[in-house]
Amino acid sequence: MAEWVADKHVKLVRFDGYKPDARYQKPTGFGGKRTPYLDEIYLALIEEAGAREGGLISGECQGIISISPPSARNLSRLKTLTMVEINPAGKTFIMFNHAKWPTKEQKFREAVTAALNMEEIMAVAATACIS
Repeated sequence: MAEWVADKHVKLVRFDGYKPDARYQKPTGFGGKRTPYLDEIYLALIEEAGAREGGLISGECQGIISISPPSARNLSRLKTLTMVEINPAGKTFIMFNHAKWPTKEQKFREAVTAALNMEEIMAVAATACIS
């Protein structure tokens, strides 16, 4: 990490001493063989989703992380952009205290889980613009 300005940006630079893990042929989730293709990555933290998407469309950003499903559908129609889904992009966990009512009841936990829109939660969980 070359630079970090809280609530503004992070600048990452290639570590010359890095050696890809030769035990693997390709990436495996968060592990495996990783190849550093870029010398530098600048991540601007942009909270407003519309501003991130506008930066992508205008060319100010070369990529964005975390867009809502409706925005992804709209952006995928643009011929100048390539959509890439990266899994696992992140994980969301809900922890219940099983010792007390009502969360000790399995049906209650299932109802809460069913009521949550995980796509929407993940859409607002990360905000970055890559330039």
